[in-house]
Amino acid sequence: MKTLYPPFLENVRKNHLVEDHDTIILGFSGGKDSVTLFYLLRELRKDIDFQWLAAYFNHGLRTDAVQEQQWVEDFCKSREVRLVIGSRNISQFKNQHKLNLEHAASLSRYGFFKQVSSQYPNAKVATAHTQSDLTETFFIKLFRGSGLQGLSTIYSKKQNTIIRPLLLFPQEEILAFLKRNKIPFYRDYTNDQEAFLRNRIRRRVVPGIKKIEPHIHRHVFKTVSILQDEYDYFSELAKEILSQHLILGKVLPAGIL
Repeated sequence: MKTLYPPFLENVRKNHLVEDHDTIILGFSGGKDSVTLFYLLRELRKDIDFQWLAAYFNHGLRTDAVQEQQWVEDFCKSREVRLVIGSRNISQFKNQHKLNLEHAASLSRYGFFKQVSSQYPNAKVATAHTQSDLTETFFIKLFRGSGLQGLSTIYSKKQNTIIRPLLLFPQEEILAFLKRNKIPFYRDYTNDQEAFLRNRIRRRVVPGIKKIEPHIHRHVFKTVSILQDEYDYFSELAKEILSQHLILGKVLPAGIL
């Protein structure tokens, strides 16, 4: 706790991620990242006055879905933290809306988080994305072809309703923290399956890049932060120009832009 908590607290305060009287809904899967965030948020309550609970979404896609949910329930119960559980038939939802599996799962999970957060005042959903997740997402978007918005997709704070306090830590620091403190977590066996592009990037691409640039996570984090600032600036500028000069039924003069 002594290693991760000080920079975690500094990041939370600097970016106003968690403030007094907030209700923090932790997106909890039982995996290494969400377990780490669980312990850091619990410690954070000593410095900031907020309420919190855990929210677990069972996608029902893996053969161990029942075991994972039971593990999550036992974990939260033994630590006296309230847990809310949601689920959906993801395959059916995917087919109905003609989505790929990953997108269908993501929409379902965040829809559940939004539903839970609507029941609490000053609610924010805390997800356990790390710097490593940011790097993987960056390369996924890059490989598929993307602009500023796509390459800067993971924000540390989004519309003041979703926060990602772990973005300053790579996986290595997360795993070292858990090992050092002998903290258990649930292992998702699909993380080892290379059928998924994210896993291939994690297991093949990133290790290869690290041989050339060991601090790739830090550099991608910096690059994405710059892209986010640029995208936000030009988006706000465009809104300002349109609000001042756009007239329905009229052509916007190019000179204004």
